[in-house]
Amino acid sequence: LQQIRAILDLNPPGKGDMALREQVFLDLDVYLQKPDADVNRDLWGFYNMQIAGIAQELAQPVPAGARIWKMYNLGYIVKTPSSTMAFDLVDAPSYVWPNAFTLPDSVLRQIDVLFASHNHPDHISRRVRGVANRYRQLGGTVIGPPPDSFPAGTEATIKGLKIKAFYGHHSVPDNLYHVTTQEGLRILHSGDVDRIYDFPAGITDIFLNGLWNEADFRTIIKRDRPALTIPGHIHELMQYFHPDWGGGPGPY
Repeated sequence: LQQIRAILDLNPPGKGDMALREQVFLDLDVYLQKPDADVNRDLWGFYNMQIAGIAQELAQPVPAGARIWKMYNLGYIVKTPSSTMAFDLVDAPSYVWPNAFTLPDSVLRQIDVLFASHNHPDHISRRVRGVANRYRQLGGTVIGPPPDSFPAGTEATIKGLKIKAFYGHHSVPDNLYHVTTQEGLRILHSGDVDRIYDFPAGITDIFLNGLWNEADFRTIIKRDRPALTIPGHIHELMQYFHPDWGGGPGPY
């Protein structure tokens, strides 16, 4: 795992040796497929080390475009020249040993708006010391499902971000958030939407995607042609393939 971290650090997305980076992710799969992966201290330590430098990275200016940190589950942090937003940030689940990982306050303090797509624990932590509550205590704005109500169809400008929520079908109501920055960059975060017709067409530059069905995912990419797509729910310790989804049982 230390070698994997070192190779990833030397080969960042889009800049390093992408063939080597792909091979390293396959090597990481060996660890993720072990039966005890979700409670393996080495793997959670790996994640802690990966997020340790985010606060310093967030403090660096973004002169143009956007810089994006892909977090855990369907979590992302997006920084543009004018603002920093985050989607579906969580800590380690409660069944793992206490404080397996906790997003540091030094990261949360640099976020202008925190979005939560729906009320599932891998998308919003309702614990007393969970991300959403700690972020509120730091004076942050949480936009999401009840009690942070931002119903589908709502449009608002908050901290310079133009926001619209679309309704998404899931086992609970799921907000898709379309955000336009002051620079005009358009971002769509899907949450765990189950149905392709919930996606608004052709209005995004950056697509942060949690769609489970690969065929629908490819259809949306071909239809809307976002400049950048980053799939979520990948390399996880607590999600499982189901045979009906085209895979066998085991960590996702």
